Amino acid sequence: MQIIEMSEQYYFQYEDEMTFFSLKANGKDFTVYDIEPVNPKTINSSFQTVPKTSVVNVNVGRNSDNQTFDIRTHLGDILKIGDIVLGFDLSTLNISGEVETEKAINNLPEVILVKKSFPERNKHKRIWKLKQLPKEDGEDTRKKKKEKNDNSFEEFLEDVEGNPELRAQMNLYRDEKNI
Repeated sequence: MQIIEMSEQYYFQYEDEMTFFSLKANGKDFTVYDIEPVNPKTINSSFQTVPKTSVVNVNVGRNSDNQTFDIRTHLGDILKIGDIVLGFDLSTLNISGEVETEKAINNLPEVILVKKSFPERNKHKRIWKLKQLPKEDGEDTRKKKKEKNDNSFEEFLEDVEGNPELRAQMNLYRDEKNI
């Protein structure tokens, strides 16, 4: 696994050759059954340059049918046994397209874990809020588009809630209604 930064010029130059998968549409829930630390000498150097990561081997089970997978992940610092994590299940991902894409995916592990899933929190108990710019009259006239924006904003708020470093960089305001 590697982390890369891509300029917009490079992205738009090769946009047609890249394949992106939405975690919301293609992600699966997995439960962590076992965690084993990895010897740092056996880790690819790209992992060592990423701050706040610890590479571990984990045994996870897909929540839909309890099939287990042994995989390596960068989420070692935040995972505990029993946690729910979101990831891509490449063994069941349906890819229609070029043969090269399918060959490239065959070289990847069966599961790629992306992030820890936090338990459902009562949305009304959040004691802080973010200020938003007022919307113009013509925006979000369609119900479906508004619902999609609300869902993605709620996911963003959950990410802010679960990441103290991100929260420290934002201006949060007391929500008097929920106190």
